[in-house]
Amino acid sequence: MADSFAIAGGSLTLYGTVSDELITALCVERRSVAHPGEDVLRCLREFMDLAEVVLVDWCSCQTYTATTVGDYLTW
Repeated sequence: MADSFAIAGGSLTLYGTVSDELITALCVERRSVAHPGEDVLRCLREFMDLAEVVLVDWCSCQTYTATTVGDYLTW
């Protein structure tokens, strides 16, 4: 798909769309119930800080920052 990407690491897949070199949508998929691993969690936190984004769990109406994203990924 044009202007899209997917990156797998640990038990997570990050995928989304890009426009003018900016991420316009980012989705996080857990491929297993296992903890994604500290390295993957650290990279996700660093990315979230750098990009100034939050993770939104639309089904439960919750938002997670780089500080709290571990709470979402370890349920």
